[in-house]
Amino acid sequence: MTPARTHSFFILIQSMLILYLLISGPIIVSTMLFVLIQILGALLIIWAFLAIRHSKKTSTKLPRGYFFVTTGPYEIIRHPIYAGIFFLLFTLVQSNLTFFRLLAFFLLILIAIKAMRSDELVMQQMVKEYIEYQTKTKRIIPYLY
Repeated sequence: MTPARTHSFFILIQSMLILYLLISGPIIVSTMLFVLIQILGALLIIWAFLAIRHSKKTSTKLPRGYFFVTTGPYEIIRHPIYAGIFFLLFTLVQSNLTFFRLLAFFLLILIAIKAMRSDELVMQQMVKEYIEYQTKTKRIIPYLY
């Protein structure tokens, strides 16, 4: 499978799991802690998209759907959008915990990790600075993973 097809496949599966988590329970959480975690996740996603939009390191040689950004949240973690999504969905699963929702959340995490690794292999091949960037940042949890 080509990198673009692999990328599209991972996005499709992740989208289906996210959709299931959104429709299988309430979207509005009841505790203030979960609301704050949701706000943190949403802000992280917005910050990441703003960093992408304002990035001066756009490359035309990268396949569609790929970008190399090292500013904003990308200075700390390589995949802040995934981190933000995990924050948001964690609160939804915790607020209405069922076996299938928990299973979908863990499947989403596993598939996302696989997708991140696959995307990073493509980036290593196409962007010479990417390996150095990987040594300076963690994947989704600052200073840990």
